Amino acid sequence: MEFKIDTKAQHLLITPAGGPLSVNMAARMEAQLAQLAETGSGHALIDLSHCQSAEEGIFEHLALWHERAYATGHSLVFANPSQAFLQAARDAQMEGAINLAPTLAEGLDIISMEIIERELFDEES
Repeated sequence: MEFKIDTKAQHLLITPAGGPLSVNMAARMEAQLAQLAETGSGHALIDLSHCQSAEEGIFEHLALWHERAYATGHSLVFANPSQAFLQAARDAQMEGAINLAPTLAEGLDIISMEIIERELFDEES
């Protein structure tokens, strides 16, 4: 599965082309994101609108990816999930382990709020 990356001012928008979200594709996205984070924003918004399902082992991979992003002070949000994707996340008990937003706008709001929170906490330290 291929994916498209758009560099925005505040984040990267990653859009998988379609089909099931696979472990192999997620690993390639993660490597690309790490490379892009070195030169720009490490915040990422993943548009799942073209992914109607997810491979069985994907959620453990996405949770690790999520943890790595937050450990480095970045945000990672998955937006526009299908009902099948949401159900698979619930079945894998990953709903709270990764950021899921119903729309791209709400995903961007999550990233914006987390950036503000980090700035506020940095000022208090």
